[in-house]
Amino acid sequence: MNRNAHCFFCDDIRFEQGFKTSMMGIYGGELLVESMPAFLPKLCIAAFCEFPASETINTLVTKVFIGDMLIYEQAIPPEDLLRMQSELSMKDTLQEPLETISFGLNIIISPLNIESPSILKVTMILDGKDYHAGKLRIKIAEPQSLT
Repeated sequence: MNRNAHCFFCDDIRFEQGFKTSMMGIYGGELLVESMPAFLPKLCIAAFCEFPASETINTLVTKVFIGDMLIYEQAIPPEDLLRMQSELSMKDTLQEPLETISFGLNIIISPLNIESPSILKVTMILDGKDYHAGKLRIKIAEPQSLT
């Protein structure tokens, strides 16, 4: 298994009873607005990176861009990464060997001002190497597509 990253763009992320997370209004690659500039009160991103359990991740940084402009950046402290990986490795058993580790990060961008049609991109950087997690095209909708 190789390292990889992926994400979901949505209107809201909710934490439910029973350790569940719900994503509301998941976008399928495009976010359509009536006109530009546009204002969104909130946009959420659920970003994930995965890597083999036999590897150790020392640095993890998540970045969100609109076009070339950085609008969000979050680095997980190395000591937190090591602690989380250590806790997960303790769950490894011969009956249920741990093969993959997945770290998730919920991002809330509030508000989001969109000046012109653009592409929102999410990158996760694991140990200095960039992994493209996903992108969302933001564009003006044709009048009939908003109904």
